[in-house]
Amino acid sequence: RELAKRLGDTTINAYSLHPGLVDTEWYRHIESPVVKFIAKNFIKMFAMSVERGTQTTLYCALEESLDSESGFYYENCLLVDNMYANATDDKSAELLWQLSADLVVIITGANTGIGKETAYQLTLRGAKVIIGCRDELRAENAIKEIVSRNPNANIIHIKLDLSSLQSIRAFVQQIYENETKIDILVNNAGVCLIPESTTEDGFEMTFGTNHLGHYLLTLQLLPLISRAPKGRVITVSSALHALGSIHFENIHLRNGAYDPRKAYSQSKLANILFTRELAKHAARYMTGIQKHMLKIFQILFLNVERGSQTTLYCALEESLDNESGYYYDNCLLVDNMYANATDDKSAELLWELSADLLRVSGSLFRVINISSAFYALGSIHFENIHLRNGAYNPSEAYFQSKLANVLFTRELAKRLPQKSSVNVYALHPGAVKTDVARSMTVIITGANAGIGKETAYQLSLRGAKIIIGCRDELRAENAIKEIVRFAHSFNKSMKTRRKLIFL
Repeated sequence: RELAKRLGDTTINAYSLHPGLVDTEWYRHIESPVVKFIAKNFIKMFAMSVERGTQTTLYCALEESLDSESGFYYENCLLVDNMYANATDDKSAELLWQLSADLVVIITGANTGIGKETAYQLTLRGAKVIIGCRDELRAENAIKEIVSRNPNANIIHIKLDLSSLQSIRAFVQQIYENETKIDILVNNAGVCLIPESTTEDGFEMTFGTNHLGHYLLTLQLLPLISRAPKGRVITVSSALHALGSIHFENIHLRNGAYDPRKAYSQSKLANILFTRELAKHAARYMTGIQKHMLKIFQILFLNVERGSQTTLYCALEESLDNESGYYYDNCLLVDNMYANATDDKSAELLWELSADLLRVSGSLFRVINISSAFYALGSIHFENIHLRNGAYNPSEAYFQSKLANVLFTRELAKRLPQKSSVNVYALHPGAVKTDVARSMTVIITGANAGIGKETAYQLSLRGAKIIIGCRDELRAENAIKEIVRFAHSFNKSMKTRRKLIFL
C-alpha cells in the first residue's frame, strides 16, 4: 500500500498476495525415515504444489487488466476487497515504511527455510541484511535466489559457525569493522534431533549451537544494537520447549544421558530462559538511553512464508516497543507459558552457567578507573578546579585528579540502575588482580609506559583485544612493539600482533 503511494504516477505497479499453503519440501532434511514419511504426508494433505502456488504471483506479474491497479492484495488470482482493518491502516503503513528504512539486520542460518524468507522480506523493505551461515556455498546460493526475486536487495554473507566460539568472534569482529549499529538481530539458526556429538570447544552440539552460540553472539553485538533507535533481538524457539528441562547437573548430557529429543527440547527451553534473563540485563543497561526488544516465538509445521511472519512481526511491529522478554506464537503474545519457561531462578542460573562455560563476565560491561593511594591527600578545588593564577602544584594537581577518579566512580555507580549490567570500579594499581575473559575488548588510556603498558601486556596474554589511547604516537608504537616481543616469548602463537591497536 505504502509503496504504491510512493510510486505515484510512475509506470511501476505494486501488489501483495497470498500464494497459498505451498509444499516446499522442508521435510527433506529430516534424517529419520519414519518421521520424514509422516511429515511429508501431513504436508501433502494440506499444501498445494509449487506450480499451483506460483499462479497468483504469475497473475499479478502478467495480467494486463491489472495495469491500472496498484497497492492491492490478491489471493487465488482474485482481488481481495474485504481486507482486515489492520491491513488497510495507512498510518501504520507509513510508520512501518519509516521504521524499515535503513535498517541493518543480522539473521543467523538464513540460507534456507524461514531464515531465508525473512531475509528476503526484509530486503523488500529496504533493509541491509547480513546473513551468518557456516556453509558459504549455500549462503551464496541463497543470496542469488533472493537477488533474483528482489534485484535491489542489499544482502551480504559473513561466515558464521555457531558451534565454534572462534568463528563467532571472527564474525563479530567483521561486523564491528563495517557497521555502526545493528537494528535487528534474528537468532534463527539451529540444529535439530542430531546424533550425539560435540562442538570444537567441547560442548554438546545441540546446546552449544542453539543456545551457547547465540548467547555469545548476542552479548558481543549488544553494544551495536544499543546504538539503534529501536534495537531488537529475536530468538526462534519451538513449542517443544514445553517438554524440556535444563539439566544443570549434566548440561552436556554425557555418560549415556544423551537423547536427541531431550537435547533439542533443552536447547529450545534455554532460548526462552535466555531471552527472559537478557531482557532484564538489557533493560538495566539501556535505562535512560534506549530499550531493547527481545522476542521469542515458536515455529512448528508452517510453510516458510507463514513461518516467517512472526519473525517479521516481532522485528517490525511498533506496538511491541514497550514489551521485552516475551514469547510469541503466530504473531500473538503467549500469556500462559509452561512453568519451566517462566522460572526466573533457572533463567538466572542458566545465564551464569553459560557465562562460566564461555569464560565471559556475567556483567555485560565493566568500567575500571585507575586511581592511587595518594587520593587520600587530595582535595577537589571547586573554586579553582584548574589551579590557575599561581595555585598550580604538580603534587596537588595529581592528588586532586586521583581523588576525582574515586568520586567519579562512586557517583557513576549511583547513577546506574540498581543491579546494572555495567559494573564500575576504582582501584589502586598496587592491589590489582585481573582475570579478563578472552572475549573482552579493553581500552587503556596512557598505556605507552608504566602500569598502563604492563596492564596491556598482561591482558593481551589472556587473549583480550587491547586498544591503547596515547597522545605520543611514537612512544605508543614502541610500547606495542615491546609488548608483542614479550608476548611472543611467552606465547609463540603471537595473538597479540592482531589484537593490539593504537588510537
